[in-house]
Amino acid sequence: LCDHGADSSVENGLFPIPDQVEDAMDQLLRSLTDPSTIVRWSAAKGIGRLTERLPAICADDVLDALLQTCSDPERDRAW
Repeated sequence: LCDHGADSSVENGLFPIPDQVEDAMDQLLRSLTDPSTIVRWSAAKGIGRLTERLPAICADDVLDALLQTCSDPERDRAW
């Protein structure tokens, strides 16, 4: 997700994102490769709901991570 830390600020183009949000997003992205359809569907829904609440620049980071997950041949079993 977006860069964060004690010295980050909106003026620098950085948006503080709580660690809990980053951890949740990481788990959701990993869940996209779960063998269970309901887990993958729920993860996709959660990613969408969480991403719509992030600033656009952070949403771009999520999209990049999502595309990377989908293009990884080792994670292709779920698709």
